[in-house]
Amino acid sequence: MFEIIKIGLPLSIMGTVFAQGLMLAPGQQLAFSLDNLLKDVRFILKEAAKRQRPLPVTEGVLHLLEKASREGLGNQDVSAIYLALSHLK
Repeated sequence: MFEIIKIGLPLSIMGTVFAQGLMLAPGQQLAFSLDNLLKDVRFILKEAAKRQRPLPVTEGVLHLLEKASREGLGNQDVSAIYLALSHLK
């Protein structure tokens, strides 16, 4: 199942970690926080800008991760991104 997710998402790492996180038992957590992912996404965008490569989907992910971090979710597992998404209408 995770192989299918990896193939279908532009951000395969985020998609895989998100899907795995949803399948954890209550109380279990992966060791990759939203703030860690935010740091990585900022790095990716910085490197892409140096090469004049626009990454509009990744920029959208950046805004969502920044929103989640502002809402106090930064220390939670990346799978908690659904909490930030649930507030969007």
